[in-house]
Amino acid sequence: MQNNYWKAVAIVLGAMAGIASMAHADIIPPKVVATTPGGLNVADGSLQYSVTDLALGTLKLERFYRTSRQQPNDPAFGTNFSNNFDIYVAYRNSSTSPTFRTVHIGNGASGTFAYYNSSTILPSGMDAEKGTLTQSGSQFIYVDGSDSSGTIYTFSATVGVAGAATQSRRVERIDFPDGRRQTFSYSGNNLKLVEDSGGYAVVFDYNASGDATAACIFNRSQSYVSASSTCSGAQIKTAYGYTVTLSKPYLTSVTDVLGQVTSYTNDNWGMTCLKPPGYSSCTMSNSKPRMSSPNPSAPPRT
Repeated sequence: MQNNYWKAVAIVLGAMAGIASMAHADIIPPKVVATTPGGLNVADGSLQYSVTDLALGTLKLERFYRTSRQQPNDPAFGTNFSNNFDIYVAYRNSSTSPTFRTVHIGNGASGTFAYYNSSTILPSGMDAEKGTLTQSGSQFIYVDGSDSSGTIYTFSATVGVAGAATQSRRVERIDFPDGRRQTFSYSGNNLKLVEDSGGYAVVFDYNASGDATAACIFNRSQSYVSASSTCSGAQIKTAYGYTVTLSKPYLTSVTDVLGQVTSYTNDNWGMTCLKPPGYSSCTMSNSKPRMSSPNPSAPPRT
């Protein structure tokens, strides 16, 4: 009887240990964005909108909308729009050690890392534990483990990020687990060329304000492409038009590779109207929050 008792206790304790282990392993739930058919995130009312402007082989340009009057940087497509090549390590100062770094990758970001010195960079919160950030010389290197892929991002030692802290740096190279590599060339702080070792390249043209006026994609086995190339005469090209309001550029039109035009209305609160090709009225319309709102920086609501 006594032996059976202790066996039962062992089984119960083993089961409890198993449950505890499972709970620890699952302590960080997956971040899932639940959206309505119209593209609204039900968690915070923000608009989830993205579109692929260019795609060829292993390379694509995806442009997405981001909500909030507080933008982390000044990307190439005017206020409130960014893209999958908007990749940089951001600097945030602190009155005391450590300072902090966050890796922005397109429409997502790593957690925050506490930077003590070049050899001591530690996760500051559990979100940052999905990847590792190190420094080699004057360059940061981020290994993304969020999907167990181990994609390696190497950041420039010199290329800054418009609209962000001066110590922030743009991506220089991405090494993928399958051996493919993307390299990034800049004109000042503006991304000029993305080269994919699969044999493709994307080129950007800019206006005097640093906003992209065109993007084009090439098969490098058919066309010579360099950082001095332009989209003039390119066969696969997307063009962008802007309107400046209160000193801010807003994307108002996109002419796709078929020559069709999508129109946008944007203001300081975000996108207020979207008209796809062939539409004379808005297929999506956002209204501003009332100024009596307890949080005037809240995202626009439908």
